[in-house]
Amino acid sequence: MSKALATAAVRPGPSRFERLTRVYQSEIYPLFDHWFTDPLIEGLQAIPVTGKRVLDAAVGAGDLSAALRKQAPGLLVAMDPGGAMLSLAMEHEALQDGVSFNRAGSPGLGLPFAEGVFDHVFCRARADGAVDPWASLVELVRVCKAGGRVAFSAALRGTWAEPLDLLKEALERRGEKAACSSLVDYQLRFPTAEDIPAQLESAGLVDVKVRIESKQILFRSGREFFFSSLIELGPLRLWKSLVGKGEPLQAAFASVKDAIDTYYSGRSFTVTANVATVTSLRKS
Repeated sequence: MSKALATAAVRPGPSRFERLTRVYQSEIYPLFDHWFTDPLIEGLQAIPVTGKRVLDAAVGAGDLSAALRKQAPGLLVAMDPGGAMLSLAMEHEALQDGVSFNRAGSPGLGLPFAEGVFDHVFCRARADGAVDPWASLVELVRVCKAGGRVAFSAALRGTWAEPLDLLKEALERRGEKAACSSLVDYQLRFPTAEDIPAQLESAGLVDVKVRIESKQILFRSGREFFFSSLIELGPLRLWKSLVGKGEPLQAAFASVKDAIDTYYSGRSFTVTANVATVTSLRKS
């Protein structure tokens, strides 16, 4: 074997970071994440931010921040817990000037800003679950000034219900009670539509407006589902962390693939995303 061929043979494949930055805008955003971004962008027509201090707490690839930038805020801070997403945003043509980028942990773990800093605070969920506005709500409200606006989009209970129900069934058949319990707890973290008013009121938000939409994603087979960039680079790693490691994990997910191919033979496997878009004010 030549030296060139030997070098090529041991060259490592692309990292998860590299794959995510390569396929996010072409595959993940169009299939899922845009449902959590578009309503916030549409709502900007009624939310003037010119000259205001604005936080985009989950910048993603920068689409919402780019729309905010057009309104010439006095300060625009774009932050994200994911280095891949922040790298994409920093390359966005519309965000080359006038934007302060900040990589920090999930907002649910605390935002690196004093209380009442921003006039407007925005946040949105995305496929990988790295940002959960429901878990981050207290922090999003804290950094918004009294009377300021908090707007976010987040998943409701029932999102990813179809594959997660199949996974729970596979775990139950194997007697994996702890993994089952973790999966159920994860699903119950997301509120129902009926839970929203009380949750927002307890967070100190008023003048609340909520828009709820149910979306569907279609997959032709179990293989297409598990090997799609949306799932593989999206929620799959989180789901695996809930189930555990080793043979039980592999067997459970193999069962889900087989169940999709069996139950949905000859028709599409439909996966649900329930999206809540909230605009509100922090109580004065």
